[in-house]
Parts: sequence; C-alpha cells; structure tokens
Amino acid sequence: MPVAVPLSVSGFGPRALNDLTRELAPLGLVPVQGAGGGRPSAGTSAAGRARDRGPPARIVPGGAIGVELIRGDMSMVGTGTVTYVDDKGVLAFGHPMFGSGELYLPLVSSEIHAILPSVAQSMKLSSPLREVGALVQDRQSCIIGDLGARATMVPVRVRVTGPHAPTRVFEAEVARNRRLTPLLAATVASNALVDSEPDITDMVVTVVSSVALRGRPVLELRDELYAPEGISRHGLGTTRGLRVVAELLSNPFEPIVIERLDIDVKVEYRRDVVEIVGLSLPGDTVRAGDTVPLRVLLRPYAGPEYSEIIPIVIPTTVAGEQVRIEAASGGTTRAEMPPVESLSIYLDNLRRTFPPSSIVVSVHTPDEGAALRGRLLPDLPIVASDTLRPGSRTRRAELYRVAARTTFATSRLVFGKQELSLSVRDDVLGSRPR
Repeated sequence: MPVAVPLSVSGFGPRALNDLTRELAPLGLVPVQGAGGGRPSAGTSAAGRARDRGPPARIVPGGAIGVELIRGDMSMVGTGTVTYVDDKGVLAFGHPMFGSGELYLPLVSSEIHAILPSVAQSMKLSSPLREVGALVQDRQSCIIGDLGARATMVPVRVRVTGPHAPTRVFEAEVARNRRLTPLLAATVASNALVDSEPDITDMVVTVVSSVALRGRPVLELRDELYAPEGISRHGLGTTRGLRVVAELLSNPFEPIVIERLDIDVKVEYRRDVVEIVGLSLPGDTVRAGDTVPLRVLLRPYAGPEYSEIIPIVIPTTVAGEQVRIEAASGGTTRAEMPPVESLSIYLDNLRRTFPPSSIVVSVHTPDEGAALRGRLLPDLPIVASDTLRPGSRTRRAELYRVAARTTFATSRLVFGKQELSLSVRDDVLGSRPR
C-alpha cells in the first residue's frame, strides 16, 4: 500500500478540512491540522511580503523538508524526510508525492513539533519555515529538488462582504499546476467564505471573478448562486470564474499563464428566488412583425404568484409558421456563439452569458445563420447559406437556427423554463383582414 503524504494545513475551518480530505484522498494526501504557517515568499505578490521565520535553513539528511501547495493567510505543506543532499539538489520522501513526474513547486525547510505514532498511520505536526528551492521531479522512488531554483505560485485574493460585518480580505498563493491550481483556488475561496459567513441558512451569493492572464485582457465573470444551507466548496466550485481556471489551463490551443485570481463575494441572507411556472399571450394567433405582450407567471418562495409583462417582437420571417416561444432563466440559457477555433474565440465565448437574475425569452425561428471564423452571421439569405457550406472541402461555415431573444432583468434569481407554441398569421404587416 503506498505511503500517504501528510499535509500540514492551517487557517482552514472544519468544513473546509472535511472537503479537502475527500478531494485529496484519491491523490494519497492526508490533511492534518498543523501548528501554524502561512510563510509567504518575498516579492511574489501582495501576499508575498517577506516574513520568513526562524534560523537560516539547513537541509540535512534525516531532517524535515516540505512541498508548499498554499501559503499566505492559509497554509498547506506536504512534509517528509530528507534522504540525500548536496550543493545543488536534494532527494527526499523515499516515495512519490503525486507520482506526476516533472513538477515545479516550492520547497521549504520545516520544523517538526511532534510525532503522533500510530500502527495505521503515523503523523508529524510541523510548520514551514524558509523557502530553500523548488521541487522539479516527483518520481516513484523519491522527490527531487533543485536548491538553486524557485517556483512561482498563483496569487489569490478573496474579498467577502456580508450584510452585517465589514469586508474581510484573504490573500494566499496556490501551486501553479494544471491539476492542482483549480482545486486549491476553490479551497481558498470557499474557506474564506465559510470563515466570514459560517451560517447554515438561506443565502444568495454574488461572485465576481477576475482572472488576470499574461498578455491578454483581464477576464471578468459574474455568477449568482442560491444556497439553501450555506455555500460549500462544491457549490462555489461550480461558478464559472473557478471552473474556467481548469478549462484555461487545459485548453487545446496554446499555453496560458494565470498571473492572479481576484474573487469578490457578496453574501445576502435571503431566499429571494422565483420560478417560471407559466406563459400566456392575449390570443391564439399573432401577426408577423407585431410587438406582443408576453405574460410570464412567476412563483416566489412563501408568497403569492405574480406576473411580469415582457414585450416581444414576432419576426417577419415567421409569417404563416408555427413558432415556439420559450422563457427561461438567464443562468440556464446558452447564448449563441461560434465554434471555438482559437483561444481568443474561447475567451470571447466566455463573456457571452445572460445574468441568472433575468428572464430570457426566445422566439425560435426557421431562419439559419452561419458561424464562420469566430463570427456569427445571422439573417443570411438562402443563396448565401448554400455558398458558405460547399461540399468540396471539410472546413466550412457551421449553420445554426436563429432565435430572436429578449432579456428582461429582475431583482430576484430566476429558475425554471416554460414554453408555448402559436400560429403566426401570414397577412402583410399593417393590413387588416376584411
């Protein structure tokens, strides 16, 4: 049975620690409450002001050495034993950490406070001290460190604003790794939120995530969540701002460097949500080109149903057709977007969203538009559609059904979806039947 690596963690509450234990168990890592830490390195970020503690680092065989995953207001360090050291490098652990081969993480000297012996699994209580090098290889027999190298980390800043408390700011740095960065960033953010607003009750959480990318504009994403029993790491991890970290690091187009991640969280203790339960129009038929009042019936929590009137335009191209009208939450409505052919198109598509606190009404039409080289071309004539999809080559324009959409903003989070079908009269706009 492979030896589990104890992770000395500090600054995490019980809920976050339980989530961590479940998430890290498949990796062979066991979180253990440490005796402190949070030693940021000098000059890497706002969280990286010099604050090293203790005597100068001295790495010797049989001594302790740590691999740092999180540092700052929260700390997470995997600690093991030094096997061999010379002027340039160090071998340690005598077993893998993740077994992932080439890997770049900070190495730190550690202080062992106590050893908890156990037949099942012994534990060391330790604290990180000074950065001494960088982990460069994570192999089956040991980990290998370069004492002359330094590994950078991703700064994460979380601001939590609650209804009856001042804004709290948490700063940390997490390991820069395709597999680890998304997990560790979500852990830092959820622990900051739970530490600031620990109540297990109804809450609406607004999350604004700013992802700074090297050489590209800042990517800002907004999410709104309803949490009936307080927010969890899993719930916060479903936000687009945190999901996109994993997607960016694994994108198939080109390498990308995340320079920092800023997360602003606003918590409101309320259950201000509504569900779409019905749609209606004044009549069974409408005329193409008319603006008609769509009545959307909404059901709030612990309150009477009420209606919102949303004016929608019936496209002239659907005259004589049976059309489908759909009203849905903006959070579940997918915007029309071109196929992803480059990282730039992918980043642009991430910004094409509707607010969850909105009702999006879609009038589905038989019209076809084309997506070509990252652009959407709606309202194409039939001749143009045939020209854009020749069968003599593989790369061609992709056609999609055009939907006329109207967005109606509300003050509440919206859930649900309803639709209706109706006939569109084919008489000319403005004329009246005799």
